[in-house]
Amino acid sequence: MIKVYYADTNCISNNSICDYLKLFPDFMVSEVLRYSRVSDQKCRLVARLILIYCLLEDGKKNLIYNWRRDKYNKPVINGWYDFSISHSDRMVLFSYGNNRHGVDIEKITDLDYIDLISYFDASEQNFILKSDDPQKTFYEIWVKKEAGLKAIGVGISNGLEKFLCLSDCANQFSTDWYFTKLLFSDKYVAYLCSSSADKPNTKKISNFGSLLMGD
Repeated sequence: MIKVYYADTNCISNNSICDYLKLFPDFMVSEVLRYSRVSDQKCRLVARLILIYCLLEDGKKNLIYNWRRDKYNKPVINGWYDFSISHSDRMVLFSYGNNRHGVDIEKITDLDYIDLISYFDASEQNFILKSDDPQKTFYEIWVKKEAGLKAIGVGISNGLEKFLCLSDCANQFSTDWYFTKLLFSDKYVAYLCSSSADKPNTKKISNFGSLLMGD
C-alpha cells in the first residue's frame, strides 16, 4: 500500500522556517537554504517535514540520517520504503510504500506546450492536438510521464518519448506501471505511477506544529 500526503506551503509561516529547520540534520538544512527565494525554501522544507511526519508514524525517525541521493539525484533512505516527492507552486506531494512508484504534480498555467510535445511520442502529440482541451491534455500526459520516470528511477532526459501515457497503464522495461490521478485541486494535475494497481491512501496535512513540540 502506498500512502500519499499533501500540504500547502502556506501551512507554515515565513517566520517559523528557522524553528522548523532545527528538526533536521545540517546537510538537509543546507539543501533548503541554498535556495534564495522563500517560496522555494518552503517547498523543500514542507517536503522534509512530511518525511519526518511519516518516519515518526512508522516509528523510524532516526532513519532521516540515512537520506542520500542516487546517481539520478533521486532521494532514497536506506532501510526504509520507496518514496517520492514533487511540488509545484504552493502544493507539495510526498508518498511512500512497499511498491516502486513516483508522484508528480504541476500547476496548470498558460504554458506554450507546442514545443514541449515535440519530445512526446507521435501518438501522444496527435492525441493532444485533437483533444477538446489541448492544454489540459498536455498536462495530463506530461505529469504521467514525470511520475512514471520517477517510478522507474531515471531522469526526464532518459526516455520521455518512450514512456507512453495515453492509458492508465504503461509497460516499460517489462513491467506494468499503473497511473492514479490524485484529485487535490482543479488548479493542479497530479498523478501517482506505481507497479501496483492498488489505490493509494491520501491525506492532507494542515499543520506541523506537533513536530516542534516533539510529539
